[in-house]
Amino acid sequence: MNPCGFSFGMDVGACISSMAAGWVPDWLEPLLPFWPWAAVILALGIAYRIAGLPGITAAAAAIGYILGRRSVRTEDQFPHPDPAPPVKKKRKTLF
Repeated sequence: MNPCGFSFGMDVGACISSMAAGWVPDWLEPLLPFWPWAAVILALGIAYRIAGLPGITAAAAAIGYILGRRSVRTEDQFPHPDPAPPVKKKRKTLF
């Protein structure tokens, strides 16, 4: 049975794994869950190839900034004061 048939309850993971079964070597399959690390290492290698040490420094700074911003809890950072009571305004009338 082909797992890549389009249907409402299709298993996307089984479809991707069946497509990758012939393309990915056997020794590489256990390393697939660590693809984010591989992408970071590849990006650092490209940055080094293009810009040298300043490129790696800029890429590391960007990665640190992104990961640092994602780890901040913004809801606990600033306590919200109690809301002010609503102000009743006098309605303007014609007379």
